[in-house]
Amino acid sequence: MNKIKEFENFFKSNKNKRVYICGHKHPDHDSTSSQFALQHLLKKLGILDVRCIKQADYPKSMYPMLKNLPTENITDINNENAVLVCVDCASIKRIDDPIENKFPKPALQIDHHASNSCFASNNFVNEDATATAEIISEIFIHYKIRPSQSVANLLYAGIISDSRAFSIESTTAKTFEIAKWLLNCGVKPNEIHNIVFNSESVEKIKLQQALFGSLEFFCENQICIGYISQNDMSRSGAKEFDKDKLVDKLLAIENVKIAAIINEKNNSLKVNIRALSSRSKVNETAEDFGGGGHFEASAFSTYKITVPSLKRELVSRLKDKLY
Repeated sequence: MNKIKEFENFFKSNKNKRVYICGHKHPDHDSTSSQFALQHLLKKLGILDVRCIKQADYPKSMYPMLKNLPTENITDINNENAVLVCVDCASIKRIDDPIENKFPKPALQIDHHASNSCFASNNFVNEDATATAEIISEIFIHYKIRPSQSVANLLYAGIISDSRAFSIESTTAKTFEIAKWLLNCGVKPNEIHNIVFNSESVEKIKLQQALFGSLEFFCENQICIGYISQNDMSRSGAKEFDKDKLVDKLLAIENVKIAAIINEKNNSLKVNIRALSSRSKVNETAEDFGGGGHFEASAFSTYKITVPSLKRELVSRLKDKLY
């Protein structure tokens, strides 16, 4: 917790201001849970006016957990005597432009991405944590604040989601210690596991069918690349949050060590990459295209390139990441 001073500096300077909290513009379980758990923590510490900004739909499976939790629309933000806190954002470009325009220098960011650019005035970044929710749990523990069961549920959901149910290499004894602490706060692990992993919509299953039909394999089946078109989204009726975790499923295929999904959206192509091992350092490939992330999980967006050309580029770069 050597970064706790970053949080304390933020708190001392801004405890009498309105605090807005945002995650990244396409929220996943970790970003969502971190946003609302931090709101709860700041209120417990005495900051009375703390608001969560909604940039896009939250993961559908989390709706029951977010019931009765109000959010602020981007158009309603008033930056007078107010500051911004970002959670789970590797760079400020992960938030919507209207928010960045109002808060070009966030007061605090809390994150766990190895590619973090330290863009805030105070940067609480721990790349050894499995999830941003794990870091925020540590802050609760540092201040000896016991979260409500509903907030503990959110934190646990964020941790198991980003750690792939405690299976990634950055999972440590500390991760399990925090999980134990959350269980003592009332979390029922089977219930939260079912919410995160076992509640896929029919629309997501239809999208998954289209994805599986697009799969191509390279380098003796060690690299798998799939494609989701805008037509696939329309035909399936899926939403953006339905794409969440689809790329992880490709790692379950025999022999596949690195998987990627190319997502067509408007005039750009967004690519999500996953690897079985952090030794692959797929974040370096994402950084080549202006993106970033973790050693075993990263993403980027690109323009003015065809899907076949992008596939060739990915295979050329990712084949050197095989171990």
